[in-house]
Amino acid sequence: MNYLSVIGCLAKTKCWVGMSVLVTLFSIESKAQTCHLQSNSSALVDSVVLPDSLLNQSPYVFHVDSLMDKQSANSPKYPWRAAAEVVGINATLLAVDYFILDADFAKVNSKTLKRNVRLNQWFWDGDVFHTNLWYHPYHGNLFFNAARSNGMNFWESIPYTLAGDLMWEIAGENELPSINDAISTGIGGLAIGESTYRLSNLVYHDDQRGWRRVAQELLGAAINPIRALNRLFTGEAWKIRPQKAAYHDDDRLPVRMTVAVGDRYVSGHDASTMRFHTPYLDFSVRYGDAFSDEHKPFDYFTLDAGVVVGHQQHAVNHINIIGQLAAAPVMEHRGMQSRFGVYQHFNYEHTNGRNGGLPPYQLSEAASIGVGWLCRAPSIHPNLQFDQSFFLNGMLLGGLWSDYADNPFHRTYNMGSGFTALSRTQFSLGHRFSFSLDARFFRMYSWRGYEEVPADTPYETFSAQGERNQSSLWMLRPMLKIPVWRQWGLHLSGAYYHRDTHYTYRNDATARTYEVRLGLLYQLK
Repeated sequence: MNYLSVIGCLAKTKCWVGMSVLVTLFSIESKAQTCHLQSNSSALVDSVVLPDSLLNQSPYVFHVDSLMDKQSANSPKYPWRAAAEVVGINATLLAVDYFILDADFAKVNSKTLKRNVRLNQWFWDGDVFHTNLWYHPYHGNLFFNAARSNGMNFWESIPYTLAGDLMWEIAGENELPSINDAISTGIGGLAIGESTYRLSNLVYHDDQRGWRRVAQELLGAAINPIRALNRLFTGEAWKIRPQKAAYHDDDRLPVRMTVAVGDRYVSGHDASTMRFHTPYLDFSVRYGDAFSDEHKPFDYFTLDAGVVVGHQQHAVNHINIIGQLAAAPVMEHRGMQSRFGVYQHFNYEHTNGRNGGLPPYQLSEAASIGVGWLCRAPSIHPNLQFDQSFFLNGMLLGGLWSDYADNPFHRTYNMGSGFTALSRTQFSLGHRFSFSLDARFFRMYSWRGYEEVPADTPYETFSAQGERNQSSLWMLRPMLKIPVWRQWGLHLSGAYYHRDTHYTYRNDATARTYEVRLGLLYQLK
């Protein structure tokens, strides 16, 4: 596929458009090439403002003056079409793997189908970090949006995601069904799927015509390819409607966005493999208001995404999502607001080591749900805002980088489960100056180690999460945004990772990594 031609068609759009396209295209390109090839990634992101004035001026995005709730409630549901699309997604991917890539794992036959349908030989697979903890969640997002784009709501779309996941594990590969793939696809795909569905609502503007309409549809396809296919199948992609027929209500669900570009410096303990500079491009969204009366799934969410290039890095560096599932006010007194709710977290952060060395960091929170308390302090000035949030999550599946790669899979990370905690402090002065600090704690347990699997076990049935261990990770992430001129500003951010790992069969180890980003920020207001 010629992605340069697609990007060229969108070159005249706002810069946040370019970021959306770039992140998604890298993801799709990697997924299409293979689910089993090796690669890597790493970066960061920030946030800002997408105002009514910009949306109203842009020919590529939607004027936000509609009643989205009423449209959504009255929209017809097409459950069988959604089911057919889930089957079609898996069939298409299998055909690409088999006929184009000639992948061994795609050579499914009646014997492998009969074995896998018994569902009694699930195992922990040995695929690389980005395959297990990014590609598979992205795959789940496709299933989710097959249902979401056919009229199903968030909860109604979950069975389609799980069914598509199970179908792939049984009939999409000739390998044994994978425990970690099922979890990351079935749960991680929900967060990515609903986020991309909501973001695609910002794009579609059905009163546009000509090249503006073409550019809009291409951008929507980059953000949410399954929804774009539905629009083609149903003719929605070229139907002209009145201006009021919008998909997003910005008064009810305000959206803020930023894009940043600059230089990133990474430093780990090994100077030859873990210290280098790379350019970065970051994109950030804050969708909805955490303290509004909108409490449906993902009426409020934050999304940060970043790409990097050079020094043997995988393009997608990080994807961080926090999405509200349900929330309610717990205290409103003298101007103070607070909410207590249930939130889904998805985190993927990945930086490769140079020259085949161990990575400076890898971490994943692929399947994580927990509770959160959000507080907004009383305002002493109209432009001054202070928010504090705390989250505590149960992590069904996660991953952290390892200190040892001399294992049967030559894998650089361990998988496991555990819990995480996050404190997020945010201070802003208007829409121009802001400071935020994330303090995060991971506790992960890898229960099944390499050493506990018989040495003569074939690769195809070798089931291990990694080195048997208990890992603790502390992470600090400050971010400063300074206005310079109009929508332009300076972006300064960093991250510090400190991991302590107690290994059952290896020597214990400590790893420290930090990175710093300095760049130019464009605030979309």
